[in-house]
Amino acid sequence: MGGLVRGSRDPARPPLGATRRRLLALTVPVTAVLAIAAALTLGLLSPNPALGTALGLLGALAVVALVAYATVRICGRALRPVAAMRNALAAADEVDLTARLRVPATGDEIEALGRAANAWADQVQRVVERERRFVADASHDLRGPITGLVTRLEDAAAEDPAPVLRALLADALRLGEIVDDLLELTRLDAGAEATVNSVDLSRLVAEEVARVPAGLAVTTDLAPGAVVLASRIRLARVLGNLLANAARHARNVHVSVTVRPPHAFLEVVDDGPGIDPAEAERVFERFVRLDDARRRDPGGSGLGLPIARQIARRYGGDLYAADHKGGAHFVLTLPLAD
Repeated sequence: MGGLVRGSRDPARPPLGATRRRLLALTVPVTAVLAIAAALTLGLLSPNPALGTALGLLGALAVVALVAYATVRICGRALRPVAAMRNALAAADEVDLTARLRVPATGDEIEALGRAANAWADQVQRVVERERRFVADASHDLRGPITGLVTRLEDAAAEDPAPVLRALLADALRLGEIVDDLLELTRLDAGAEATVNSVDLSRLVAEEVARVPAGLAVTTDLAPGAVVLASRIRLARVLGNLLANAARHARNVHVSVTVRPPHAFLEVVDDGPGIDPAEAERVFERFVRLDDARRRDPGGSGLGLPIARQIARRYGGDLYAADHKGGAHFVLTLPLAD
């Protein structure tokens, strides 16, 4: 039984296709040769060779016809689920991301084909839904800074422009950060490569921590020899995103780099409210911002951590939130350079 789960027309009996023609071309000649050889042998062994041969040839013709008919019927029955799935796909003239093929429980390659087609449809649905959320959430996140710019420009016309201009600058910078995040996601999704070099993680951390603005106390514990192959610019972005996330939720941050072959580990621990273990994976989904995070920092976009994880995985590593009491604990792993 095939077809789309949402319902489609019953498939008609499929025509004699190329698969059955090829099977007939293989089985009929072989059967004919064997049957004729058997008929001639029986005819020679019979008391009346002429009559025996004639009857044998008639029997051979019947056998060949029977084999041809059986080949067509058996092949048609075997391919009927494929034809049903084909007709169901051809009849799907409307966009329905939830539609799936009915997979026959045949236990063979046909069932595997149907399951593979449905798995592909699941992936397409996830991609399309993610893009829809992307458009909706990006529009929502961009609307805030733009509305702020318009409102403050209107206020500037009526009062002292100095504080308004400072607020305008903050909104413009935030808008620029969102656009930069969207562009980076586009590059990562497109597989755009960046220059890969040997990067000393400890040196990178020391240089980036020196740029951290006042108000966030950062301590470090940096081990030597943590050299990885990656884009320095992208790794700096990962660390920057982790520090920015900590700055929104904490006052003190500890950054450590350790070497445990075959990997290097960069860990960022803060003294903020932390992350519920049940939500540890959700924070890496695009545009996902937990309720507490939204209350504390309504200006976040929910893109920093997903970008950081995607960069880590691009270079053979990973980024995850480890269990930690009294704050958030993010761990970046990367394979050591040979």
